[in-house]
Amino acid sequence: MSRRQHDKTLIVIPAYNEAASIESLLKKIRKYGFNHILIVDDASEDKTAAIARSNGARVIRHIINRGPGAATQSGIEYARMHGYQRMVTIDADNQHDPEDIQKLLDRLDKGDVDLVIGNRFMRGDNFIPRSRVIYNGIANLITFLFSRHWVSDTQSGMKALNRKAIENTQLSTDGFEFCSEWVIKAGLMHLRIAEVPIKVYYTEESRKKGQGFLTGIRTLSSLFHQLLLRH
Repeated sequence: MSRRQHDKTLIVIPAYNEAASIESLLKKIRKYGFNHILIVDDASEDKTAAIARSNGARVIRHIINRGPGAATQSGIEYARMHGYQRMVTIDADNQHDPEDIQKLLDRLDKGDVDLVIGNRFMRGDNFIPRSRVIYNGIANLITFLFSRHWVSDTQSGMKALNRKAIENTQLSTDGFEFCSEWVIKAGLMHLRIAEVPIKVYYTEESRKKGQGFLTGIRTLSSLFHQLLLRH
């Protein structure tokens, strides 16, 4: 990908209390030539925003902690407003490998899809906690029931969007249920979806965050409730 194409690509990182990991993540992303990086600081209580700024990232901050869905939507709105042609979301806890950003963009640039999801389960060498596997499977099924589109890693935090997806994506859920909402709304907007295999790393710290078993149950309950209200 040329420098010009890199300049049209925005990397969005929703972050909440990620001071311990954000600097190393930003350095890895820049190593692969991506310099347009936006941190959506979801009212962190640590130095996430300050560290991000000192490492050259752009930062927008929520006054109150709203959740990863709201932070992602803020990133989409920023990309839309500033005319980016591509956008990639990546988790702030170093769970994802920035090397895979290019893999998602290469698939997106084939021109036959609008949204590319990084699939953790397509690689046989990823170790994924059993609770995440179970939760993702249930979420996949619920998402399929309402979207009629099968995606085998609906809960992945790593996604790439083209301009059509940036313009048409409007997420209304603030919590982790936004991942399923995204797939469902993509179908309603006639956005074409593809998945590509990505690497994933679960550390002891990253397992404490995100969709653990109890959080997953609450998220599924919230998702199911909201979907029933809309149908």
